[in-house]
Amino acid sequence: MEKSFIEGGVTGMIIYDTRRTKDETKHPVRFRITHKREATYISPGYYFTPDEFKRLPTTRETELTKQRTAIGDQFTAIKNTIRDIIENGDYSHNKLKSILGRGDTDNIITCFETIIKEMNKAGRIGNASIYRNTMNFLIKYDSNKITFKAITPKYLEGLQANMKQNITQSTASIYLRTIRSVFNWAIREKIIDPKIYPFKKNTDGAIDGKFRIIDGSGTKTALTAEQVSLIRNYEIPNTYPAMKRSRDLFLLMFNLAGISAIDLMLLKWKNINGNEIHFERKKTARTVKKQTIIKIPITNTVQAILDNYGTQDKSGDNYILPFMVGAETPLQIKQVAANHTRIMNKHLKAISDALKLPRVSTYVSRHSYATILKNAGISVSFLQETLGHSSLQTTMNYLKGFEQKQRRDTFENLETLINTPIQ
Repeated sequence: MEKSFIEGGVTGMIIYDTRRTKDETKHPVRFRITHKREATYISPGYYFTPDEFKRLPTTRETELTKQRTAIGDQFTAIKNTIRDIIENGDYSHNKLKSILGRGDTDNIITCFETIIKEMNKAGRIGNASIYRNTMNFLIKYDSNKITFKAITPKYLEGLQANMKQNITQSTASIYLRTIRSVFNWAIREKIIDPKIYPFKKNTDGAIDGKFRIIDGSGTKTALTAEQVSLIRNYEIPNTYPAMKRSRDLFLLMFNLAGISAIDLMLLKWKNINGNEIHFERKKTARTVKKQTIIKIPITNTVQAILDNYGTQDKSGDNYILPFMVGAETPLQIKQVAANHTRIMNKHLKAISDALKLPRVSTYVSRHSYATILKNAGISVSFLQETLGHSSLQTTMNYLKGFEQKQRRDTFENLETLINTPIQ
């Protein structure tokens, strides 16, 4: 059985990984593939005790001999696959995994699965969930083998028409952008020919026969300053402490420039710098080239809420709020944030119903913060800084979602003025 190989700068080696354990005494055999000093691991699915692995190369025991042959065959197949990749272009670990996944590089589902695995491994649980939901919708729409070549502009038009009947425009936009991202990934990895790219690239309005994704505006609710004040002053009986906490945390989010629920729950005491809270948005921490630190002053309102709900131990690495205590893995953090956000949204809906306001959720705090300050004449560049957007254009696009309502309110106020009888 061949134990190692070198193919065009790619090395492969069979290792006995004692860091991983099964049934207390057995460890897995793994294939370590290294390229440009980066290693990836592939498991053939076999576990051995130290004694079994020591005897594996020369044993004549029937079961161990079968396993040795199977491991050797898989290792040789990987070597041959790497050789084929190198002969047809540049090698990458992702390309190898895509081919091994289904044995078909033109299958977009294979690439979806590879990307999802890499995202989960990197702790990007939320993004992985979006990719999985998109993949499942695509499979439901087209149960046949879905190749990149089959996804033409016409195919995407049919897919979009189906989406309009089953999901919101905002979700459809997310799914279509995700499919586009998989195309871009496959092109970067030299898995597909860029010529089959079905999406519109140009932004000057020229017609190129490609499919254009229409951004979903969604339903964005932004409260007025008066409405936020109503929520702030809403009397909640002492018998409902959880609802009061949800209301107070909503106000905290609003006063921290619309910080997201998960970013709020991840704040630690070391994020407090003097009389400010400094933090980085979890959503964009990986995607932006330059780290963006958002700096928000601690006002009297913020301080009062922190005094009421903050943890007692204010050591730097301790969480300010107690939600994430005990959550260690990215999945646990995601689940804790989702559970508590769901509870908050339930309470906020009850409050908004009682006050006869538009339905309020945690994300409304961000919309409300942005629109109230914009309508008060605060500069867009200031909003960009406090919202944590990487560019001014991102902030402009974000605010566009509220402009239609603002225009209607303005003209309705105008109508009221001119129709008011003269005294």
